[in-house]
Amino acid sequence: MRRDLRGYAASTQFRLIVGGALMVLLAAVGFAAFFYGPAAAVSALLCLVAALVPIGFIAAALQLMDWIVRRYRNG
Repeated sequence: MRRDLRGYAASTQFRLIVGGALMVLLAAVGFAAFFYGPAAAVSALLCLVAALVPIGFIAAALQLMDWIVRRYRNG
């Protein structure tokens, strides 16, 4: 029986990042809504999404580069 420890580590890391991002998102929007009202919650949500867009582009670029390197290294 063979275990894929790299795959397990990658999936665990992905789940931790997504969970942490969701917790930050919910806490920030929740605190804004609680202290300042629903309009501030919408504004906080828009700001957080705008901040995550460049991070998503960087992550996508790194994944693309990783795919290219793996494709040409093995083939």
